[in-house]
Amino acid sequence: MKPSRLTPILIILFLTWVFSRPLSSIVLFIYEGTGAQLHKLVGNVKEVKNEALDLIGTEKKLEIAEEKNLNLELENTKLKAKLQELESKAEQLNYASRFNYATSPAKVIGRSPDTWHRQIIINKGRKDGVKVGQGVISNKSIIGQITKVGESSSIVQLSQNRDWKMGIKIKRTDQYGVIVGDYPSDPHLELFPIDSDLQVGDWVLSSGICIDVNSCPYPPNMLVGQVVEVRREPKQVDLLVKVALEDDLRYLENVYIIR
Repeated sequence: MKPSRLTPILIILFLTWVFSRPLSSIVLFIYEGTGAQLHKLVGNVKEVKNEALDLIGTEKKLEIAEEKNLNLELENTKLKAKLQELESKAEQLNYASRFNYATSPAKVIGRSPDTWHRQIIINKGRKDGVKVGQGVISNKSIIGQITKVGESSSIVQLSQNRDWKMGIKIKRTDQYGVIVGDYPSDPHLELFPIDSDLQVGDWVLSSGICIDVNSCPYPPNMLVGQVVEVRREPKQVDLLVKVALEDDLRYLENVYIIR
């Protein structure tokens, strides 16, 4: 028998079988063929949905945690800044109290581009009782002197400036001399004869001795810096001595005016 003649017969036999079975069996047959797969698909969709919801919830919790962490870091930064400010003030008070000198705190508010390393501008002036000639210190050492006073700001000539000088003494030997600014090089010492007992590492302190009427703004024994070079040049009667200042004057923020 040819295949084309078998096809109608097979279709008739299949339909006869289907309609001869109970309706429940037909439904069961259909479910077995497609329902199980559909049920499995629905289950997978629910599972994926639940996982997505869990992921969204987790991401939200992470966002909240990150925000809290950022707030804590910001608060921590503020507390550290406040602590540093308090420590700086405490150091300054302890430092200045050793010399029985009253001081006024001031902030560095500017520098001129052409005198960047030689002077600073502070936020205290005439209305605050500031006067030309007053000494200025950090919480560690002498850094300069007031040279110009405005109503609410003043200019401080730094100890790097070639116009700056003051009387000093060597802590180890009590030898006296003068320190002079020498920017862009380190400041140098003068009035130390060739046979002076001076060594690299010697500490340089303020002498408290006035060079002139405007050069006596500091009490004795305040730290200035440390000797970093001692040379004896031929035909020279004095030593060539370089001093590294105790403070890095490029990064000054808070200073104190000696009253």
